[in-house]
Parts: sequence; structure tokens; C-alpha cells
Amino acid sequence: MDQHEVFMLWVNLERAYFDGPDENREVPLLRLVHPPWESPDSHVQAAWQKLTSPENLEGLIEWHQSIKNGRVDSQAAKAVEVCRQRAKDQG
Repeated sequence: MDQHEVFMLWVNLERAYFDGPDENREVPLLRLVHPPWESPDSHVQAAWQKLTSPENLEGLIEWHQSIKNGRVDSQAAKAVEVCRQRAKDQG
């Protein structure tokens, strides 16, 4: 997957994180207490799993290297870390 396709997965994650439904019926701002990889929201978890799928590693690394936004950069770095670990665990 290339960096443009990874970016679209990131957009889906951002939508789930900021706008998505919350099955816990919490105030939407309470979702922001947790980074995406620790989110209790199943929609955010599903988007995070898609983003960090091992097949996305190359595109995720490429996309991460092009980021200039501090918050996104740190979260993308975590996504690369998780993706690398998932690829390693997959064998």
C-alpha cells in the first residue's frame, strides 16, 4: 500500500476518533483522553487495526516521513512501531 492509501486510512481513523459514534455514549471529548491505540471505542480500534496492518508498513513509513504536524507525527510514529511489531509477530 502506498502513502496515499495509508493517508486515507489515517483520515478514517481521524473520523472515527473525532466524529465517530461512541457505543459507551460518553461525551465525545472524553474519547480524546485516550490516544487511538488505547481507545475504548470499537470504531477507533477497528480503524487503528486497519492502519497498522502489516501490509501497510512500507506506505506507513513513507507517509510518516512526510509529516510536518507534531501531533500527527507522534501518532504516526506509534503506528509505525505497532505495524512493525505486528509484521514481526506475523512472521
